[in-house]
Amino acid sequence: MKRARLILTGLAFSVATFAAPARADINDYTADLRASVTVTGATVTLGDLFEGDIMRPEKAIAKSPDPGKRFVLGAKWLADVARTYGIDWRPTSTYDRATVFRPGHTISQSEILEHVRDSLIDFGLPSNYGLEVTTPLSSVTISTEVPADIGVREAFFNDQTRVFSAVIEIPRGTPNAQFIPIRGMAFPTVSVPTVDRSVRKNTIITDSMIEWVDVAEDKIRNDTIMDARLLIGKSPRSYLRPGDAVRNNDVMQMTLVDIPVPTHDLREETKISTAHIEWVTVNQSDLGKNVIIDMDRLIGMSPSPLSSSGRTYSNHGRSYSHSN
Repeated sequence: MKRARLILTGLAFSVATFAAPARADINDYTADLRASVTVTGATVTLGDLFEGDIMRPEKAIAKSPDPGKRFVLGAKWLADVARTYGIDWRPTSTYDRATVFRPGHTISQSEILEHVRDSLIDFGLPSNYGLEVTTPLSSVTISTEVPADIGVREAFFNDQTRVFSAVIEIPRGTPNAQFIPIRGMAFPTVSVPTVDRSVRKNTIITDSMIEWVDVAEDKIRNDTIMDARLLIGKSPRSYLRPGDAVRNNDVMQMTLVDIPVPTHDLREETKISTAHIEWVTVNQSDLGKNVIIDMDRLIGMSPSPLSSSGRTYSNHGRSYSHSN
């Protein structure tokens, strides 16, 4: 009986000794997860998600996101895929994941309408007319693998009612092209100068900021600026948005001057010296008539009672706040 127990004990020891290396290999993975993946085709493959010892990296396992979109694959889904296809990988935590992104090229609404407009000119649309759609039309994002061609089919324009219609094909001539029917109204436009960027008060408009845009004729007012020379050298009274027609009262002539201001808060007992002064540029029309613009007249004076940095001094010793 003792001998039998010894044999069984020895057998158990041998099995345990043989199985030990297998347990040690559990964390010795031969494949690694790609946490961030960019795909260009219609499918996601094993080779997109894993790198290392993979027998079938070309195997498609998921549909790609739409162009310009992304999705996230979680730890459990990835572990199931690895187990199914014999990939030696396991997640280290539930936070293991892969983000799959498919780049795309976005075609804007304005690009689409420009192609429609060019096509409608062949059907009698005047060259100075713009288009306004009455059916939903959004930007379209397509794969970077196909050319960003816009096709226009069934173009129609009625010069009496100014109604137009067309069918957009994107990308043109491809098997998976999107067909978008649109309908709308055409209207006469006038080309006017405006700014090509946001421009704030106290900014001088230069020639490089000017662009010409087509504005609906019925939105033109008597005081709308039609000559770019009337914009250059002026400044917005408050704010100009790019692409908007500009009216005379929206801008003003601006004369910039440099004035001395304190660099930091100064108390009543402080004798002002050059170390306390810096120069700032402001619009002359924003200054009060008593503001000191000559630094020499400030040296040796004292604020009354407390002047903050960024303020100028008047002839009466009181602080004056200028607009930035």
